[in-house]
Amino acid sequence: MQTMKDLIKNYIGIAGFIVALIGVLTSAYYKFYHNNELDSVGELSLLLWISTMTISDELNKPNPKQWYIYLVTVVLIFCFIWIIY
Repeated sequence: MQTMKDLIKNYIGIAGFIVALIGVLTSAYYKFYHNNELDSVGELSLLLWISTMTISDELNKPNPKQWYIYLVTVVLIFCFIWIIY
């Protein structure tokens, strides 16, 4: 039986990709069919995808650096706040 930590370690990159795909497709749909700018949704989706890939790569190393994972998470939160406001 896998623990929650193992599930997050194995599937965080896939979950980030799926969320990013949905966000980018939604942004593109509204841009081309409704002429509505949802650039922030696309930007947030791409940032989420890049950060989850980075965290996933670091977690799958034999000796992951916790400070690096926390740094990526803090930068991601800061970018979310900056794009939203």
